[in-house]
Amino acid sequence: MKKSKAFIFSMAILLGVAGAFTTTAAKSAKKFAGVNWSFTGTPSQINDASKYTYSATQPVCSGSTSRCSVVAERSTSNPMQPNLNTITAEVLKN
Repeated sequence: MKKSKAFIFSMAILLGVAGAFTTTAAKSAKKFAGVNWSFTGTPSQINDASKYTYSATQPVCSGSTSRCSVVAERSTSNPMQPNLNTITAEVLKN
């Protein structure tokens, strides 16, 4: 009887520890969705986040620069600008 109680107790601890690691791993896997940003600057301003404007849909290309828009996450310090380190797609003008 003592062996079965010890076995059940040890299994409960093992499952508790395994469950703690499983829930932590699932929370850290959260990904953010990128949004469309129209590029409004000149070619020399391509790395300036203030030269991008949010677009709810895929922007229409016009103008003379080669970059039209990007898909990137919002900046954590300024949500009205893209985080240029998270660009997942780029649309170039023809």
